[in-house]
Amino acid sequence: MRSLLIFNRHTLKTSVGTIRKIFGVAKFEHSSEHWKSQRQTAIIIFFLTYWLIYQIIFTLHGSDLMLVKEWLSNPINELLILLTVIFSLYHGELGLQVIIEDYIPTTQTQRNIMFMIRLLRLLLMTSVIISLMYLRL
Repeated sequence: MRSLLIFNRHTLKTSVGTIRKIFGVAKFEHSSEHWKSQRQTAIIIFFLTYWLIYQIIFTLHGSDLMLVKEWLSNPINELLILLTVIFSLYHGELGLQVIIEDYIPTTQTQRNIMFMIRLLRLLLMTSVIISLMYLRL
């Protein structure tokens, strides 16, 4: 029973850590964690983008604005659009972090640029969330 509790705490800690990373509250990642996050987000983005392209081609093709708003009013579609944006922005930040670490020589400048990129990502995520809420009105 004790090992089960330890496993659950570890799983909870890992889940909270992942959520903190995605929403920009955690420290910048390094080495193996960074590599894993890039691969995981790439796989997630692949499936979400495949879903989005399918929806655009077969469901929304030739639709007017009212039908697109109606499509977005479906909570599942809204959630999947939001996840696509969140994971794409996070994956982009991870890629930019690699470029910055490789080509910017000083650590302080790297940190400053990464904080600016993270702030931009959080602003974009917030604007998407507000836009989706606005479309529900």
